[in-house]
Parts: sequence; structure tokens; C-alpha cells
Amino acid sequence: MMNKHVDLQKFRIHAVTDTAILESPDFLDKARVLSATGLAAINLRAHGLEGRRVYEIAKALREITVQEGVPLVVNDRLDVALAVAADAVHLGRRSIPLQAAAAFCRARKIPFGYSCHSLEEAREAQKLGAAYGYLGTIFPTASKPGVAPAELTLLERVCPKVELPIFAIGGINPANAADVARAGAYGAAAISAVWNAKNIGLALERMNACFETFASGSSPGD
Repeated sequence: MMNKHVDLQKFRIHAVTDTAILESPDFLDKARVLSATGLAAINLRAHGLEGRRVYEIAKALREITVQEGVPLVVNDRLDVALAVAADAVHLGRRSIPLQAAAAFCRARKIPFGYSCHSLEEAREAQKLGAAYGYLGTIFPTASKPGVAPAELTLLERVCPKVELPIFAIGGINPANAADVARAGAYGAAAISAVWNAKNIGLALERMNACFETFASGSSPGD
């Protein structure tokens, strides 16, 4: 299933979609710009859309991501991920049970990620063979109205205790990415900070640089 030329671990930014972004008339144009930077995986999250529509979007994104050599992750819909030969599937509480999905993915060598909200969930995802985990909600975000943010303390509590690459999610943007990296996150999963940026490439460069800098043992400004 996975494109052998794409290594998920090389990408520290996941550009996650929501329904509003998917319904934007310039969505695919933005996806092309984003993919051309080579700095982010695209995570197709399409909650509420019918399966056929999700498949159509995924198929269009698969053509773009293959051309540019970046990963396509399909959120929740294992059937769609299989149908378009996505690079990974992202699972969460809305998906089929993690143990069942993980067994299916392991048997077919399909990389999968999981949305975690605690150390226990992160450890379970790691034990079951996840390629990475999302952890949040870190900061207030319009995509999760009414959800109390966990703040950086959640990252500081979880990241050192798992080997799983952890991507912070929830209100992550270029202004706070350095703090997120400092707290231990491997990368970030972002929505509006990427898709709604005036300059998508610049936003990705700034965020990516934060994680690459801390991974090298340096600090911003060194």
C-alpha cells in the first residue's frame, strides 16, 4: 500500500483538512502548493462527508502527492485509504476499535497513526504498532469548540515516556511551534495555520524549522 519512495518519518508537519477546507473552491490548488514544498504530509479528514465524496477527494489528492513525493494519510476511513493506495491511515475514537484496525494494518504492512489524549493511549498505540501518534488538544482551536486545551504539560508528560513519534495537535502555528518542539513533540498536525495561511510555503518552513532545530540539539537563534 505504502509508496516506497515516501518515508513518513521524514515529515514533521501534517496538514490536516476539515470540511470547510475541503469545500473551498481553491482546495486542490492549495494542496498542490502545499505538496510542492515537500515539507508536509496531507491528512485527509472529512468527517460528515459521504464515502463516495471522500473517495473522490482522496483520489485527487493521491495524484498530487505521488507526483510531489509527499505522503497522503486518510483519516478514519480505512476503506478509502485502501482504495486509493494511501501511504497511511489515521485512526481515532471514531474509527473501528484500535486493536482490530491495528491487527488488520500489521498483517498488510499498512502504516497507521492514532489520535491520543493521554499517556495510556499513546503507550497502547505504540504497543499495537502505530507509526506515530497525534496528541492533544494542546491549545484552543476552532476545530474543537468547547474542548479544554491540555497545554504543553501534556506533551511534557507523554513524549519522554514513549518512543512513538508524537505530533502535537490543536492550535499549533508558526508562533508557538518552537514551544511545542521544546516540550518534546516530534512534529505538529495543523489545520488553519497551514491551509488558511497567506503564504503556505512560508508557514510550513517556519514550523518545520522549529522541529528540525530542536531535533538537532540546537535552539532557535543559534
